Amino acid sequence: MLYKYFTSKFIISLATLFLKLTSCILLLTYCRSSEKEVQETIQKEQDLLAKVSKISNQKIRVYADNGKRKIVSIELAPQENILEFESEVLTGQAKKDNKTQYSNTKGDIVCEVKYKEEGFKLHTAEGKFLWKVKYKGDKIKIYAQEDNDRNPFEIKKLENGNLKVLTKNVELGQVKYNGSQVIVESSLGNMIIRSYRKAPLAWGVLTIKDIPSVQRYIILAELLALGF
Repeated sequence: MLYKYFTSKFIISLATLFLKLTSCILLLTYCRSSEKEVQETIQKEQDLLAKVSKISNQKIRVYADNGKRKIVSIELAPQENILEFESEVLTGQAKKDNKTQYSNTKGDIVCEVKYKEEGFKLHTAEGKFLWKVKYKGDKIKIYAQEDNDRNPFEIKKLENGNLKVLTKNVELGQVKYNGSQVIVESSLGNMIIRSYRKAPLAWGVLTIKDIPSVQRYIILAELLALGF
Protein backbone atom coordinates (compact mmCIF):
# COMPACT_ATOMS: atom_id res chain seq x y z
CA MET A 1 0.00 0.00 0.00
CA LEU A 2 2.82 2.35 0.94
CA TYR A 3 4.62 1.45 -2.30
CA LYS A 4 1.56 2.36 -4.32
CA TYR A 5 1.25 5.63 -2.43
CA PHE A 6 4.82 6.72 -3.17
CA THR A 7 4.56 5.52 -6.77
CA SER A 8 1.38 7.54 -7.25
CA LYS A 9 2.96 10.59 -5.62
CA PHE A 10 6.04 10.21 -7.80
CA ILE A 11 3.91 10.05 -10.95
CA ILE A 12 1.98 13.17 -9.86
CA SER A 13 5.26 14.99 -9.22
CA LEU A 14 6.54 14.01 -12.65
CA ALA A 15 3.29 15.15 -14.24
CA THR A 16 3.48 18.46 -12.37
CA LEU A 17 7.11 18.94 -13.42
CA PHE A 18 6.18 18.12 -17.01
CA LEU A 19 3.37 20.69 -16.96
CA LYS A 20 5.72 23.33 -15.53
CA LEU A 21 8.34 22.58 -18.16
CA THR A 22 5.70 22.72 -20.87
CA SER A 23 4.46 26.07 -19.51
CA CYS A 24 8.01 27.44 -19.48
CA ILE A 25 8.59 26.31 -23.07
CA LEU A 26 5.30 27.87 -24.20
CA LEU A 27 6.12 31.07 -22.32
CA LEU A 28 9.59 31.18 -23.84
CA THR A 29 8.14 30.58 -27.32
CA TYR A 30 5.57 33.34 -26.75
CA CYS A 31 8.25 35.73 -25.53
CA ARG A 32 10.40 34.98 -28.56
CA SER A 33 7.39 35.44 -30.82
CA SER A 34 6.50 38.72 -29.10
CA GLU A 35 10.11 39.85 -29.30
CA LYS A 36 10.11 39.07 -33.01
CA GLU A 37 6.91 41.05 -33.50
CA VAL A 38 8.39 43.97 -31.56
CA GLN A 39 11.55 43.84 -33.69
CA GLU A 40 9.47 43.75 -36.87
CA THR A 41 7.45 46.75 -35.69
CA ILE A 42 10.63 48.66 -34.83
CA GLN A 43 12.10 47.80 -38.23
CA LYS A 44 8.97 49.04 -40.01
CA GLU A 45 9.12 52.32 -38.09
CA GLN A 46 12.82 52.69 -38.91
CA ASP A 47 12.13 51.99 -42.60
CA LEU A 48 9.36 54.61 -42.60
CA LEU A 49 11.65 57.11 -40.85
CA ALA A 50 14.37 56.40 -43.42
CA LYS A 51 11.90 56.99 -46.23
CA VAL A 52 10.72 60.29 -44.73
CA SER A 53 14.31 61.41 -44.15
CA LYS A 54 15.14 60.53 -47.74
CA ILE A 55 12.34 62.58 -49.26
CA SER A 56 12.70 65.45 -46.81
CA ASN A 57 15.30 68.22 -46.69
CA GLN A 58 15.16 68.74 -50.43
CA LYS A 59 14.89 71.94 -52.40
CA ILE A 60 13.43 71.48 -55.87
CA ARG A 61 13.24 74.16 -58.55
CA VAL A 62 11.10 74.12 -61.67
CA TYR A 63 12.18 76.27 -64.63
CA ALA A 64 10.57 77.49 -67.84
CA ASP A 65 11.94 79.18 -70.99
CA ASN A 66 14.69 76.58 -71.45
CA GLY A 67 15.79 76.92 -67.85
CA LYS A 68 16.02 80.71 -67.83
CA ARG A 69 13.00 81.48 -65.62
CA LYS A 70 12.21 79.87 -62.28
CA ILE A 71 8.52 79.07 -61.90
CA VAL A 72 8.41 77.55 -58.44
CA SER A 73 10.77 76.46 -55.69
CA ILE A 74 9.68 73.72 -53.29
CA GLU A 75 11.53 72.95 -50.09
CA LEU A 76 10.59 69.73 -48.33
CA ALA A 77 11.49 69.43 -44.66
CA PRO A 78 10.16 67.36 -41.74
CA GLN A 79 6.77 68.70 -40.67
CA GLU A 80 7.02 71.62 -43.11
CA ASN A 81 6.94 72.41 -46.84
CA ILE A 82 7.88 75.83 -48.23
CA LEU A 83 6.70 76.97 -51.65
CA GLU A 84 8.05 80.05 -53.41
CA PHE A 85 6.51 81.23 -56.70
CA GLU A 86 6.10 84.61 -58.36
CA SER A 87 5.86 86.95 -55.36
CA GLU A 88 4.24 84.40 -53.04
CA VAL A 89 5.64 82.28 -50.24
CA LEU A 90 3.47 79.55 -48.73
CA THR A 91 4.39 77.42 -45.74
CA GLY A 92 2.70 74.09 -45.19
CA GLN A 93 2.78 72.95 -41.57
CA ALA A 94 1.63 69.57 -40.31
CA LYS A 95 -1.18 69.77 -37.78
CA LYS A 96 -3.12 67.32 -35.67
CA ASP A 97 -5.91 65.15 -37.11
CA ASN A 98 -3.92 64.12 -40.21
CA LYS A 99 -3.83 67.45 -41.99
CA THR A 100 -1.47 70.16 -43.24
CA GLN A 101 -2.30 73.85 -43.46
CA TYR A 102 -0.71 76.14 -46.04
CA SER A 103 -0.41 79.77 -44.98
CA ASN A 104 0.96 82.91 -46.66
CA THR A 105 3.45 85.35 -45.13
CA LYS A 106 0.58 87.22 -43.44
CA GLY A 107 -0.45 84.08 -41.59
CA ASP A 108 -3.66 83.62 -43.58
CA ILE A 109 -4.56 79.99 -44.30
CA VAL A 110 -4.78 79.51 -48.06
CA CYS A 111 -5.48 75.77 -48.30
CA GLU A 112 -5.77 72.74 -46.09
CA VAL A 113 -4.78 69.17 -46.95
CA LYS A 114 -6.60 66.29 -45.27
CA TYR A 115 -5.02 62.86 -45.58
CA LYS A 116 -6.71 59.54 -46.20
CA GLU A 117 -5.17 56.09 -46.49
CA GLU A 118 -5.39 56.09 -50.28
CA GLY A 119 -4.69 59.80 -50.87
CA PHE A 120 -5.70 63.28 -49.71
CA LYS A 121 -8.19 66.09 -50.28
CA LEU A 122 -7.53 69.77 -50.77
CA HIS A 123 -9.91 72.28 -49.15
CA THR A 124 -10.09 76.02 -48.71
CA ALA A 125 -9.54 77.53 -45.27
CA GLU A 126 -13.34 77.55 -44.87
CA GLY A 127 -13.55 73.83 -45.64
CA LYS A 128 -14.81 74.05 -49.23
CA PHE A 129 -13.76 71.06 -51.34
CA LEU A 130 -11.25 71.75 -54.12
CA TRP A 131 -9.56 68.53 -55.26
CA LYS A 132 -9.27 64.86 -54.35
CA VAL A 133 -6.02 63.00 -55.06
CA LYS A 134 -5.84 59.21 -55.07
CA TYR A 135 -2.76 57.10 -55.74
CA LYS A 136 -2.27 53.44 -56.39
CA GLY A 137 0.79 51.75 -57.83
CA ASP A 138 2.09 53.59 -60.90
CA LYS A 139 -0.98 55.79 -61.26
CA ILE A 140 -2.39 58.96 -59.72
CA LYS A 141 -5.92 60.27 -60.23
CA ILE A 142 -7.04 63.82 -59.42
CA TYR A 143 -10.77 64.50 -59.10
CA ALA A 144 -12.54 67.85 -59.45
CA GLN A 145 -15.64 66.42 -57.77
CA GLU A 146 -15.67 64.90 -54.31
CA ASP A 147 -17.99 62.08 -55.40
CA ASN A 148 -19.10 60.44 -58.65
CA ASP A 149 -16.40 62.05 -60.79
CA ARG A 150 -16.02 59.79 -63.82
CA ASN A 151 -13.50 61.94 -65.66
CA PRO A 152 -10.51 62.49 -63.37
CA PHE A 153 -7.10 63.67 -64.46
CA GLU A 154 -4.92 60.60 -64.67
CA ILE A 155 -1.14 60.47 -64.37
CA LYS A 156 0.31 57.12 -65.41
CA LYS A 157 3.79 55.72 -65.85
CA LEU A 158 4.72 54.30 -69.24
CA GLU A 159 6.91 51.25 -69.87
CA ASN A 160 9.90 53.46 -70.71
CA GLY A 161 9.63 55.26 -67.34
CA ASN A 162 8.15 58.46 -68.77
CA LEU A 163 4.74 59.79 -67.71
CA LYS A 164 1.57 60.57 -69.60
CA VAL A 165 -1.29 62.76 -68.33
CA LEU A 166 -4.83 62.23 -69.59
CA THR A 167 -8.42 63.27 -69.01
CA LYS A 168 -11.42 62.01 -70.97
CA ASN A 169 -8.91 60.02 -73.07
CA VAL A 170 -7.30 63.29 -74.18
CA GLU A 171 -3.58 63.67 -73.57
CA LEU A 172 -2.65 66.81 -71.65
CA GLY A 173 1.09 66.36 -71.62
CA GLN A 174 4.08 64.14 -70.94
CA VAL A 175 6.95 64.02 -68.51
CA LYS A 176 10.27 62.72 -69.81
CA TYR A 177 13.46 61.81 -68.03
CA ASN A 178 16.53 63.00 -69.89
CA GLY A 179 19.79 62.21 -68.13
CA SER A 180 20.22 64.68 -65.28
CA GLN A 181 16.94 66.53 -65.77
CA VAL A 182 13.20 66.03 -66.07
CA ILE A 183 11.32 67.68 -68.94
CA VAL A 184 7.62 68.47 -68.62
CA GLU A 185 5.75 69.04 -71.90
CA SER A 186 2.21 70.46 -72.00
CA SER A 187 0.04 73.34 -73.22
CA LEU A 188 1.47 75.34 -70.31
CA GLY A 189 4.84 75.20 -72.06
CA ASN A 190 7.93 73.10 -71.46
CA MET A 191 9.35 72.99 -67.96
CA ILE A 192 12.65 71.64 -66.66
CA ILE A 193 13.60 70.17 -63.29
CA ARG A 194 17.37 69.89 -63.02
CA SER A 195 19.51 67.43 -61.05
CA TYR A 196 16.61 65.09 -60.42
CA ARG A 197 17.49 61.50 -61.14
CA LYS A 198 13.99 60.13 -61.53
CA ALA A 199 10.60 61.14 -62.89
CA PRO A 200 8.10 60.62 -60.06
CA LEU A 201 4.41 60.69 -60.84
CA ALA A 202 4.07 64.03 -59.08
CA TRP A 203 5.58 65.97 -61.99
CA GLY A 204 2.52 65.16 -64.06
CA VAL A 205 0.54 67.68 -61.98
CA LEU A 206 2.47 70.47 -63.71
CA THR A 207 0.68 69.67 -66.99
CA ILE A 208 -2.86 70.16 -65.64
CA LYS A 209 -3.93 73.66 -66.65
CA ASP A 210 -7.39 73.34 -65.07
CA ILE A 211 -5.86 73.32 -61.58
CA PRO A 212 -5.04 76.91 -60.49
CA SER A 213 -1.30 77.42 -60.06
CA VAL A 214 -1.34 77.80 -56.25
CA GLN A 215 -3.35 74.61 -55.79
CA ARG A 216 -1.25 72.86 -58.44
CA TYR A 217 1.98 73.60 -56.57
CA ILE A 218 0.51 72.49 -53.24
CA ILE A 219 -0.62 69.18 -54.73
CA LEU A 220 2.82 68.79 -56.33
CA ALA A 221 4.60 69.44 -53.02
CA GLU A 222 2.36 67.00 -51.16
CA LEU A 223 2.91 64.21 -53.68
CA LEU A 224 6.69 64.76 -53.67
CA ALA A 225 6.75 64.74 -49.85
CA LEU A 226 4.80 61.46 -49.86
CA GLY A 227 7.29 59.91 -52.24
CA PHE A 228 5.15 59.99 -55.38
